[in-house]
Amino acid sequence: MTKYMIPNLMSTNLQYMSQIFGFGHENAHRALDDAEASAQLLLKYLDVFISKKINKVNSLYYPKNKFELDRIHLKAKDYQTHDELFEALEQVIENIKVPFVLTMKGNEGLMLKTFPSDAKFEQKKLILELCKNVTPETITVKLSGPFFEGLLESLSLYPKLSENNQQELITYLLSAFFNDYPLIPKEECQKHLLSHYIGDFLLFNHLIPGQVRIVPVDSLYQKLDSVLRYPGHANKLVQYLGSKMSRISQGRLKRDSLPTEVKQLLIAYVQHNQKLNHEVFVFKKIFNKKDFELIKDDLDKFIEKNPNNYGYPRYFL
Repeated sequence: MTKYMIPNLMSTNLQYMSQIFGFGHENAHRALDDAEASAQLLLKYLDVFISKKINKVNSLYYPKNKFELDRIHLKAKDYQTHDELFEALEQVIENIKVPFVLTMKGNEGLMLKTFPSDAKFEQKKLILELCKNVTPETITVKLSGPFFEGLLESLSLYPKLSENNQQELITYLLSAFFNDYPLIPKEECQKHLLSHYIGDFLLFNHLIPGQVRIVPVDSLYQKLDSVLRYPGHANKLVQYLGSKMSRISQGRLKRDSLPTEVKQLLIAYVQHNQKLNHEVFVFKKIFNKKDFELIKDDLDKFIEKNPNNYGYPRYFL
């Protein structure tokens, strides 16, 4: 059940599951304690099934990905009128307390709109206003962990939007988040990808407690990212960095060709948050464990300063 509802979870260890769902399991691997923890987890999942109207266990995997806890799908065919669909969307968004991404699709999966949000009232209100007159077939609202993760996801969909909706997304981001962020001039963005961050990696919290996500700056949208548990998977992190750095140095890492407007926003966000040591940690070129040891203290301080406060999966959609 866990693997279908929380597919990004790195471990389904019963003790860890007890921890992230918030019930006690002190004596792991003792028969009675394990049985009680398993029962509590099952009861939690039965609550999930009721809230998501799951009547059969095989509904979890047929159709696939319908009931993941980090997202909710609203389909126009399930509502009699557009007003009813929009009211359902309004109710979902009003109850969200952590950053999220909204996407709207039309016929045959045509991407209509996408907006990331930090879940503040003003942004929610603006998103609802921008979506009010759209007639989609499907609306998906997905929890994103830190806002930066939602920003990456929305900007990855930028090329799929119409020209008008591309401009609408940029205008929304500039007005909602980037008023106080200095943007690098467009002429400078044309010369390189993310300024002096070429060859580096960005690390930030994942939605799931204890997990982090890392992406190479040169290839943010090439599906070369990795989700790891930290500090538990520190060695895997070093291996990932070393492997990708070797590909970069050999010129074998495919680079993104990002529009200038997207580059401007990403550079501004990374630079602003790096100064604050907030949300995004920048790895300089790391090939081996010795290189990693030089920055480990800085990474540990970053993790300590940026705790995972999203409440997921106890709080789910």
